[in-house]
Amino acid sequence: MSAEHRMTIRALRSTAQRIRHLQAEARELEKELLQLVGQQAPELTGATGAWRTWSAAGWSCGGYRR
Repeated sequence: MSAEHRMTIRALRSTAQRIRHLQAEARELEKELLQLVGQQAPELTGATGAWRTWSAAGWSCGGYRR
């Protein structure tokens, strides 16, 4: 295996590890955000407006999806 191939594998593994960490952090932050919204504006947690659109678009838990 060439040095270039080894470094490519290393970079991809490192990137995957960062992605997993950021996804876990995003899940934690979303939970906190939902709790804060529930406390400050509980009517929004059941709304079908922007919050649900944002979530359905893929910004929650799973990252942005195209």
